[in-house]
Amino acid sequence: MTRRVSIVDVAREARVSVATVSRILSNSDYPVSPETRARVLEAARRLDYVPDAFARALVRRRTGIIALTVHDIADPYFAEIARAVEDASQASGYRALICSTDRDPDKELQVVRSFRAFRPDGLIFAGGCVEDAAHVEKLRRGVGSLAVRGTRVVALSRHPTGVPMVRVDNVAVARAATEHVISLGHRRIAFICGQPNFTTSTDRLEGYRQALAAYGLPFDPDLIVIGWYTWEGGYRATRELLARGVDFSAVVASTDIMAIGALVALREAGIHVPDRVSLVGINDLPVASVVDPPLTTVSFRVRDLAAVAVRLILDALDGREIPQDTVLDFDLKVRRSTRPFPV
Repeated sequence: MTRRVSIVDVAREARVSVATVSRILSNSDYPVSPETRARVLEAARRLDYVPDAFARALVRRRTGIIALTVHDIADPYFAEIARAVEDASQASGYRALICSTDRDPDKELQVVRSFRAFRPDGLIFAGGCVEDAAHVEKLRRGVGSLAVRGTRVVALSRHPTGVPMVRVDNVAVARAATEHVISLGHRRIAFICGQPNFTTSTDRLEGYRQALAAYGLPFDPDLIVIGWYTWEGGYRATRELLARGVDFSAVVASTDIMAIGALVALREAGIHVPDRVSLVGINDLPVASVVDPPLTTVSFRVRDLAAVAVRLILDALDGREIPQDTVLDFDLKVRRSTRPFPV
């Protein structure tokens, strides 16, 4: 078995002290002649020396890792967040560690507990949190345990654990989506929720209800279906809506992915979008603009959410005060999946 090259080997090869090699490879400000620096770097290259990340972490008291929890890495929304967090972390000299929780509260707690073993410098919660008092208290204790170990935590949504948040206003987002179809003359508007008892689901349903109330429209529980934040869920929810036999001329889905599932179900039922039913999503994923018809959706910049979260973590690590709640803007992208209600 090939022996691992150590800093001692580099020092011997470069004919300098171990301390000198350590200073040069750690980019220390300690004064070293250009000739010595070049000799050490060349020796390290020749020997293919790789620094021991764990040893360096002990010295620096930082691991260089920003952890990210997502509900489902296969979901295009969370895949986009993961890529954006990874890019922002790498740009600052950090590495991202990504874990999926599958929207399972127990798994989320297990993931958070596991982070205590290697103490990531930062932790980002992506997506909503289950609204269960016992779970929130356990999660709060887990986050507190990480905080005393030096981990800085930020959430990309409304989060009941009290950690700093970078988010869009999901109530306002869903209200804007619903008010769009109301402004087109639609009055019977179905709504596809995400997973029940999650903060994002609760907020977006509240935005839908607020839009109805603002225009004097009644809230009809028969127009509410659950799509579980998946393509298949949106498809099944729409099939359930059609099976109920309720009258509707527009559908607002809590995410683009569920809206695309709804689009397929409507097409299979011979219902044309938007001639017979207008359809709106939320998130403005890249796929939203290429489906047929292109999807009207509420757009917010996922990469901005990720970049701001990483910056706040780095600021907190440097001892700077960070805001408790950062709310980013959104806008409505009107495409061909919505049209005025036919008179």
